[in-house]
Amino acid sequence: MEKRRFVQLDFIKIRKHGVKAISDYCLVPHPRIKNRYKLDTNHTLLKQYGLFGEYIDIYLCNGVLTVSLSVPFFLNGHNFVETSKSDIEDAFNKLSEFLRVNLFDARVCDYEVAILHDSDFSVKELQSFIVGVDDMDLLKKDKRFIMYGNKKQQFKLYEVRHNLEKKMHPTVRKNFDFEDTFDCVKTEMKVSKPEKMNLEKFIKEEYEYSLHNLKIFIQYQIHVCFNTSKGEKFDDILFQTLLWAGKYTYKPVQEMALDIIDRSSLSPVQKSRRRKALRKKFDAVRQSGKHCFSDFLTDLNFGLLF
Repeated sequence: MEKRRFVQLDFIKIRKHGVKAISDYCLVPHPRIKNRYKLDTNHTLLKQYGLFGEYIDIYLCNGVLTVSLSVPFFLNGHNFVETSKSDIEDAFNKLSEFLRVNLFDARVCDYEVAILHDSDFSVKELQSFIVGVDDMDLLKKDKRFIMYGNKKQQFKLYEVRHNLEKKMHPTVRKNFDFEDTFDCVKTEMKVSKPEKMNLEKFIKEEYEYSLHNLKIFIQYQIHVCFNTSKGEKFDDILFQTLLWAGKYTYKPVQEMALDIIDRSSLSPVQKSRRRKALRKKFDAVRQSGKHCFSDFLTDLNFGLLF
């Protein structure tokens, strides 16, 4: 079966100053927070357009309007789908119509772009291959999810199926084939943009550029170590440790290990056996073709999508 890959704008938060009022025609107030709203999911206008209002937050305070939403969920009721520039424009055209406010000159605060890939490896296995990420610390990890980050960006890797089952709209769920999500993982980058550009410019320029940056990040800034033996014997554990040490120190660890064997008190026959066993392990890693994180995922060439 042909491998799939989707790109999407999974989340975006925008802010517009100088807003005196918004239309509450399609809104319901938050039960506890003043001036905070959700879309009325039962409103006839949303049903007419086939939209889903669960994952949208609208807040107006002191003339500042803040809107946060997941574009795929708003348009489709789930996020196992591609998001094009025209999809983003369509979503905000509808929201601008509902609120009676032009949102395209609002400033972008945060956004999350993502690539969904088929992979022959589970998220748990992919986690085990990651040695570290440039300029990021490990923030959270469980068997279905891992997140690295710094003050400006957060990188996430997680299992698509589990996340989808939790959030999918019930009217979509009954006709959705979850088998399509098997072997699918998601790489996602959250970027903080403290109101430096408006939404219109983001859609036209930044969105595609951000996806390109995510592709480069996956290829070059996630350091991996692929141990083909996958064994739990002590020598396999030591070999994995040796590979990790080589990733961190950038020293020729194979030569170092061979030198230690040469300087040992083993007999010539024993030394020869140790050298052959070590070279066999290194050759297996070298021949695997798994040298950067993108090697574990589907083709990341999405230049023609826009």
